[in-house]
Amino acid sequence: MIAKTSRLVVARLRVFGSIGKVHSRRIPAPLNTSRLRSAMLWPHGKTGAARMDRFTRQHTLPRKLVAILACAGTVILAPALTVAQRLDTPPPSPVPRPELTQSDIEPDTDVETPEPATPNVEAVIAPGSGFELEPPSDDAAPAPVQFTARLTSETPTLERDLAWTVYTLDDEIVDDDDLLITSIGGSLEASLPPGSYLVHVAYGMASISRPVTVTPNGLFEQFTFGAGGMTFRGAVAAEDYLPDELVSFLVFPEGADIDSGAEPIVSDVDERTVLVVPAGRYTVISRYGDVNAEVRAQIDVDPGQLTEAVMFHQAAEITLKLVNEPNGEALPNTAWSVLNAGGDILREFVGAFPTMVLAAGDYTVIARHDGQVLTRDFSAVTGVNREVELVAQ
Repeated sequence: MIAKTSRLVVARLRVFGSIGKVHSRRIPAPLNTSRLRSAMLWPHGKTGAARMDRFTRQHTLPRKLVAILACAGTVILAPALTVAQRLDTPPPSPVPRPELTQSDIEPDTDVETPEPATPNVEAVIAPGSGFELEPPSDDAAPAPVQFTARLTSETPTLERDLAWTVYTLDDEIVDDDDLLITSIGGSLEASLPPGSYLVHVAYGMASISRPVTVTPNGLFEQFTFGAGGMTFRGAVAAEDYLPDELVSFLVFPEGADIDSGAEPIVSDVDERTVLVVPAGRYTVISRYGDVNAEVRAQIDVDPGQLTEAVMFHQAAEITLKLVNEPNGEALPNTAWSVLNAGGDILREFVGAFPTMVLAAGDYTVIARHDGQVLTRDFSAVTGVNREVELVAQ
C-alpha cells in the first residue's frame, strides 16, 4: 500500500560510513516502481527513475536500509550531475563511413566457394528458350569438351577455386543420379558422348547453370559471371585494426528486411576473406565482440573489381575486476551484471576477469560477492581498452 500511495521519491542519497542521510522531495504524481530490481541499487528506468550519473562511482548500502527502501517501494536515484561533470563526457561522434578501395581481381585470387546445390532444371530451361533435349547416347564416341569461366567479358580466365558439376540431361528432372562430373580448380576439360548436359559452375557466391549440347566434334563453352568481390576489415581508427578473431561480418542483398529477420547470403565472414558475389549493392553488418558493438554499411560491388572495405567501430574492450583494495588481486566467484543506460541487462558473468566489447557509451556494472552487492558507473570510450575495478568493503 505504501508503494501505491506515497508521493515521495528519494532524490539523493549520500552514505557516510554506515550512516545514510536521505534527502527527499515531493513529486506531482505517484511513482511507477514496476522496474525496481532488488539487486539494482541505481536503476535506469524511464518512469519514476533518473538517468544514472556519468561519472565513475562505487558504493555499498547498509543491507537493512536497502531492505526498508525495497519494501516501501522507494526507488533510489543518483545525484544530479553538475554542468562541469556533464561536460567531462563528450557527446558521441558520428560513426565514420567505411574506407573503400578498389582493385582488379587477379585470376589466381584465393576464393572460398561453397558446395553447389543441385540446379533446378525448370529454372535453367525456361519455356520458349528454344533448347532441345538430346539424351546422350552411350554408343557414340566421346568428344572433347572444354569449359572456362571469367568474371567479365574483359577479364582473364579464372585459374582456381571454380566448382564445376556436370549432369546428364535426358529429361527435365535432374537429381544426384544424373551427376556425371565434379571438379574444383580452373578450366574443366573432359570427354563426353554427344548429347545434352547441364553444366553448373560456381565461384564464391556467384554461379551459373547452363544447358549445353555436345556435338560429335566436341564443344568449347565460356561462362561469364558478371561478378566482383568484397573483403572486409574492422578498425576503431585509421590503421588501428581490430583483432581478426573478435570481428565478424554478415552480408545481405539490397532491400533485405534485416530488422525483420532476413537471412544473410553469407554469415561469419572472416576478415580479409575474398567474397565473390554477383555485381550489385549489398548491406554489410560488422560485429565487434558479441554484445552490442555493431555497424552497418552499404557497399557497391562492380564487375571484375575487388572492393576492400574497412568498417570503423566506436567501441572498446572492457575487463571487470573486483578487489579488496585498489589494484589488488581479483576476487574469484564474483557474479557480474552489465547494464546499459536504459537499465537493460546486456551480459551476465561469473568469474574474476570477465572481458567484453562494448559500444561507446555509459554503463553500470553490478558485482555480487560474499553477500555484498556493489555497483559502479563507467563509460566505454572508442579505442580505449581498460579495466573497470570495484573495491569490496
